[in-house]
Amino acid sequence: MESLPQRDEFFLLTGKDSQHIPYMLSGKLDNVGVRILDYTCSNYSGSQGRRRTRRQTIVMFQLHDYEWPDLMMMPDSFALKLTKVLGMKDIDIGNASGFSKRYFLNGRDDAAIRRVFRQEVTDAFMLRNDWCVEAHGEVIVFWIKDRRVPPNDIRSFLVETMDLLQLLSGIKVTREWIGPDDALRRI
Repeated sequence: MESLPQRDEFFLLTGKDSQHIPYMLSGKLDNVGVRILDYTCSNYSGSQGRRRTRRQTIVMFQLHDYEWPDLMMMPDSFALKLTKVLGMKDIDIGNASGFSKRYFLNGRDDAAIRRVFRQEVTDAFMLRNDWCVEAHGEVIVFWIKDRRVPPNDIRSFLVETMDLLQLLSGIKVTREWIGPDDALRRI
């Protein structure tokens, strides 16, 4: 956990009773640092003290010389509705009412976040279910809520997150080396 950049700023990586990364791949694509994590976290919940453990695959990109607005995007759910009651504001994207109903979007700078979530970005997330994104500083993190990606699907998951990264940032990331016979040896 200590090797992750800016980990204390991410909702996903804080406030858990137990956190563990049993596997992590890391490397560099062009000028973009990338980490693929198998992340496990636990929280005690309820009056009976039951432990809820979640396992999910996370892709973390660190874009040097790029500054993201602080943002968090998650599927809208009952738990996030509670955070709204506690003062977290859901940013609505005016030209994407379907996106705004499906996803909870939060951050400090509404205008900067709306510039990131252009029509083509909201359309891309509408084609996907349960995707989550968090960004702070030069780091952006992608995961699918409560989903651990099987090892054989890591390559396609990485390609999909790279596509979303390019769409969100406008930065082109070379990925020719991800071929059908290449076992991610360059990561």
